[in-house]
Amino acid sequence: MRTQFSFQFCTTHYYQEVTTLKTSYLGVFTISLYALWTGASFAEQENPPEVINYAVILSDPKIVAALVAATVTIFVNVIGKLFLDRRLEAIKADLKEKGDVNSAKIQYELEEKKRLYHSIGHLRFQLLLSARDVALHVTSFGAGLRQYPTTTKNYYGQSTLYKFLRPIALCELIERQVAVADFSVDVDSIELLRFKQSIYKCFSSGDPILHHPDANWLEQEQHVFYNSLTRIANSLLIEDSNGTRSPMSFHQFVEFLENEESHNNLSPLPEFLEDFSIEEKPLLWLRFVFFGYLCSELVNEKGARIGFEHVEYPLEALIRKVDDQFTLDKVANFTEMFKSIRGAGL
Repeated sequence: MRTQFSFQFCTTHYYQEVTTLKTSYLGVFTISLYALWTGASFAEQENPPEVINYAVILSDPKIVAALVAATVTIFVNVIGKLFLDRRLEAIKADLKEKGDVNSAKIQYELEEKKRLYHSIGHLRFQLLLSARDVALHVTSFGAGLRQYPTTTKNYYGQSTLYKFLRPIALCELIERQVAVADFSVDVDSIELLRFKQSIYKCFSSGDPILHHPDANWLEQEQHVFYNSLTRIANSLLIEDSNGTRSPMSFHQFVEFLENEESHNNLSPLPEFLEDFSIEEKPLLWLRFVFFGYLCSELVNEKGARIGFEHVEYPLEALIRKVDDQFTLDKVANFTEMFKSIRGAGL
C-alpha cells in the first residue's frame, strides 16, 4: 500500500512539473508575440511610406529593442522546448522504472504468499484447533470438572500431556518454514512466530510468575529449560514416506509413551504431571494458566473469522486458584504481565 501511494505521489508530482514547464513556455511565447507586435507598430501610421526604409526603422531604439527581445525570446523558446522534451523523456523513464519496481515487488509478494500458504496453511488451522483444546482443558481443570490423576499411566494424563505438547510441536514446524518462505509478506504468519516465542517464555521465563520468591531455577521443578522445549517439541514430530513432518496422532503418542526412552525425550513434562495439583505445584499451575490464556487469545483473534466459537477464558479466576499471598496480592500484575508478554515483539 505504501509503495503504491509513493508511486502515485511521484506520478502526480512529475506531471505537475511538466504542466508548469508548459505554462512557462506559453507565457514566454506570448511575450515574444507581443514584442513583435510592438516592433511593427509603425505600420499603424496614417500615411505609411511606400518603400520601407529599414535603416530608418533600425535607427529607432524602441524598434531595435523590440527586435532584440523577440530574437532572444525565440531563442529561449527553442532552448526551453529542447529542455522540456528531455525532461519529459527523463520523467517517462523514471516512471517506467518505478512502475517496473512496483510490479516486481507485487509479483514477489504474491509468489511468497502462495509459497507461505502452501507451507503453513494446514498447520495454521491445526494450531487453532489444538490451541482451543488447551484453553478449554485448563479452564475445565481449574473449575474442578476433571478430578482425575494426571499421571501419564492413565488416559487423562496422556491426553493432558498430548494436548499441551501438540501446539508446541506445530509452532516448531511453522518456524521451520522461515527457511523456505518469507514471513514478512504476511502479518498473520509473523503473529504465529510471536505465539511460539510467548509459549517458550511461558514455560521457561521468570516473567509469567513475576519472579516468585519460591521459584527454584537450579532444577526443572516447575519450569522447563528454554532449549529443552525444542527437544520436547521435536520428539512429537514424525516423518512420512514423502519426507513430510507432522505431529503424531494421539494413538501414536500413547504407543510412544510405552517406551522409557520416550519419557526421557519429553522430560520434565511427564514428571510434572505425575503428582500434579494446584496446591502442590502452584507456579506450574500459573504457567499452565498463562499457556491457556495465550491459546484462547489466539483462537479468539485468528479463529473467529473462519468460524471458531469464542473461547471464554476466566483468567483472573484461574489465577486465584493459587492459595498464595504473593499471588493473590498481584492478580492484576499477573494479568498485565501476561498481556505484555503476548504483545511483545520478536
